[in-house]
Amino acid sequence: MIGKRTLFPLGFHGTGMAIKACADKLVDEMRRFGKYFEGYMEETESSEESGVAVALTQDVTREDITKFSGKKSKAAAVTVKAKYQFLIMLSIGIPLEDIHKFADGNY
Repeated sequence: MIGKRTLFPLGFHGTGMAIKACADKLVDEMRRFGKYFEGYMEETESSEESGVAVALTQDVTREDITKFSGKKSKAAAVTVKAKYQFLIMLSIGIPLEDIHKFADGNY
């Protein structure tokens, strides 16, 4: 893009390394779990739900009850809690039979 006049020069950011990184992750996960990810075992218990209850030791006081303060940021609220790339692709609606095709960056 050096020396070229473009209206949106940053429009090419979605055609490069993000797609290649996704394809590389899928290749690694296919090598690990199989072409259709049949070797994947879902974790049954997370560290947060281990059965240990967390007790509050101090009372929380608020001065202004009309002021709203959320516990999560917007980015944390919309992120998908998936560990692997194929789980992210499943969560956005891509069928399991088609995910292996995305391992090729040109697809």
